[in-house]
Amino acid sequence: MYFDLGGIWLVHAGLNPNMTIKEQTTEQFRWVRDEFHCMQQPYFANKQIVPSHTIIFTFPGVVPGKIVQGAGWFNIDTGASHPRSG
Repeated sequence: MYFDLGGIWLVHAGLNPNMTIKEQTTEQFRWVRDEFHCMQQPYFANKQIVPSHTIIFTFPGVVPGKIVQGAGWFNIDTGASHPRSG
């Protein structure tokens, strides 16, 4: 459900910031959104999280082709299969 590259942590959707990695299930890694995207502090002190699953232009005010970022994460899901992504 995730792949740890040292300074980069890849995950399908995100993680629940209120749970340890061991407490999380595949549901969190595959489906979490709001609580992950609204984190006030980075989950990891020494890693950037790179999630997918949420197309970047579904974030308020973000146009196709831009990167979305938050506390300790950045999203690069361009929605390549979505008609709006071009």
